[in-house]
Amino acid sequence: MMSASLSGAKTRESVELFHSLFGLDVKAAKVAAFEPYSIARYVDEDGVTAAFLSCDLATACRLGAALTHIPSGRVSEAIAEKKIPDVLAENLSEVFNIGVSLVSPPDGRRIVLDRVVHGPESAQFESFAVEMSLRPQSAAAFEISRYGNCQLIFGVQHG
Repeated sequence: MMSASLSGAKTRESVELFHSLFGLDVKAAKVAAFEPYSIARYVDEDGVTAAFLSCDLATACRLGAALTHIPSGRVSEAIAEKKIPDVLAENLSEVFNIGVSLVSPPDGRRIVLDRVVHGPESAQFESFAVEMSLRPQSAAAFEISRYGNCQLIFGVQHG
């Protein structure tokens, strides 16, 4: 597991964003240890890595399903299969794209979602995980009604 400090601010920001995005009740939860499965990389206008956002498989499936209200039973199936289905992966990429506000630099520089990788077998997963581990990290956890607990790790180094 990547080590991360808890951040009440990141949890509040996440709860507000996902409540608004999904139209579902979202409340703060407690972060537990997890292995990253999906990692999003954000870059600035010069193509330089600006931030990372990662989550475990269960969170990846839950966020992907909640975006378009896919039945939660499909989430359970995907978790049991230990692989995120394409439709949930596409939805998760959109969630990460919208989630750029959670990792945007305070100086107002524009950053954009560059790429999302899923699972250790994915190309670039290991390099993303290593690069993210070298950045200051914070974590957020929240529960989405009908879908369950979600956890995120933010790897952000602005300056």
